[in-house]
Amino acid sequence: MKGGLLRRRSSTSLSGTALCTMQIVSHSVTDSVSGERCEVGVGTEPDFRRLGLGRLVASTTIAECIRRGLPGVEWHSHASNRGSIAIGRSIGLSELDRHFAYSCRLPAENIGDLDPDHCRELASHFERASEQINWSRFHAAGARALAGDREGALGNVRLLIEGDWEGEAEWLEEFWALQTLADDPEFKALLARKRELEL
Repeated sequence: MKGGLLRRRSSTSLSGTALCTMQIVSHSVTDSVSGERCEVGVGTEPDFRRLGLGRLVASTTIAECIRRGLPGVEWHSHASNRGSIAIGRSIGLSELDRHFAYSCRLPAENIGDLDPDHCRELASHFERASEQINWSRFHAAGARALAGDREGALGNVRLLIEGDWEGEAEWLEEFWALQTLADDPEFKALLARKRELEL
C-alpha cells in the first residue's frame, strides 16, 4: 500500500489523515475544543480497517492536541463500536464512564455492531416514532436493512420519500446502515424518484 500521513492544523481543530493512492482512507479529527479539553473521533474506510491506520491517525491527532496545550482528550464511542473501543485502548485511553444517551438514531456506526433482534426492536421503535416525526423512517429503514429485512427497509424508504421528507437522496445513498441495498434495483429507483422530487 502506497500512502502517507498528513497533519492539518487550524485554530479550532486538529486532524490526522492516512492516504492510499491519494485518497483519504483513515482520518482522526477533534470534534470540539473547549479550554484545555477536546473530543477526538476516528474513521477508517471498511477496506482499510484492521491495518493499524485508525490507531496511527488517532495517536497522531492526540499527540498534536497535547503538544498544543489540550491535555484533556476525550473519546466517545457507542458501546457497540468494538473497533473504536479497541483503537482507544490501543493508544492508551481508558474507560472512565458509561452513560445512556437518548436519541432518534441508531446506536451504532458499523454494519455488524448490533445483532438482528436488536435491529428489529429499533426498527419498530423508529416506525412508531415516525407517526410524529417522519425523519424517524430514515433510521427505521437502516435498522430493517441491518436486520436483513429488505422489504421493510425499502418500505420505510418509500414512506420517507412519499412523506415530504426534506432530506436528500445522497443521504440515503451514503447511509452506512443502508449499504446492503446499494445495488438493489428497487432502492436505486427510489433514489431516482427522490432526486426527481428535489428538482
